[in-house]
Amino acid sequence: MINVIVRIKNRTFWLALIPAILLLIQVVAAPFGYQWDFVALNRQLADIVNALFAVLVIYKENRFN
Repeated sequence: MINVIVRIKNRTFWLALIPAILLLIQVVAAPFGYQWDFVALNRQLADIVNALFAVLVIYKENRFN
């Protein structure tokens, strides 16, 4: 069985899931005439996820010390 908690805590999971979701949005929106450039948005979302993980690491360090 898939351990959801472990996947949520995994950085690689989020860095793979975010571009996949953005690609899905782009494909679904294309028939409606929307053309989005997700390169900049993808980069910004990756930075947000990295910042979130940095905060979680700091929290974990302070919690267990």
